[in-house]
Amino acid sequence: RSVAARGLRDCVLVGWAKRARGLILAPEVADRVAGFGDLRGLRVVMRQPGAGAAALFDRLLDEHGFTPSDLRPYDAPARTESDAAAAVAAGEAEAALGIEAMARQFNLAFRPILTENFDLLIDRRAYFTDPVQDLLAFARGEALQRKALAMGGYDLGEAGVVRWLSP
Repeated sequence: RSVAARGLRDCVLVGWAKRARGLILAPEVADRVAGFGDLRGLRVVMRQPGAGAAALFDRLLDEHGFTPSDLRPYDAPARTESDAAAAVAAGEAEAALGIEAMARQFNLAFRPILTENFDLLIDRRAYFTDPVQDLLAFARGEALQRKALAMGGYDLGEAGVVRWLSP
């Protein structure tokens, strides 16, 4: 659901980053998993109910005609992106839905599924304050650009761009 449809007032949606979200894969399955449809029968790390990644995972299950019983869920849901990737790296699961930066951090294979906007919703008055403007200048600066490139999976090309202004 888009921010504009929520009826918010007096706020600004500002671009921060686009990031790659997809499948983080254990080495033993990386060659045979090209996409979400290849997860049937694999041990998969789930995210906790209410997490955005859990909602996306449920949507992908529906789109591929899967039910949760088509997968072998890992015992406990991961609470963070790092927890999900760590479970795959430790051999506790064969796949997780996650971001490319975490796959790289744990030296795991990654299959992109989508690019998501990672944006900031800011109070309109606060947007014009020096601290927020300093943050946005930092986002466009060389240091953060280098860090994003090193982490992988992040595109800061639209950092600081106003995407939407509420009434």
